[in-house]
Amino acid sequence: MRGKRRFPLWYHPLTPTAFTPKHASPGQVRQAAQPLTTNAPHGAFNVRTPNAIQREVLHLAHDATYVEAF
Repeated sequence: MRGKRRFPLWYHPLTPTAFTPKHASPGQVRQAAQPLTTNAPHGAFNVRTPNAIQREVLHLAHDATYVEAF
């Protein structure tokens, strides 16, 4: 994929699944990430893993129910 931009794909294997009815079904995130990272043309994705952050920072983007469930 020389000369082409790679798509940034943020993924962590500990990504939570199905905490509330609004969230994805169990395993859906992992099922989607697996073929994207293993079957895509070499270099198509720039798979990135987020670093751990403090709980207070998570509360800036997610409500308490979501954070506490994780």
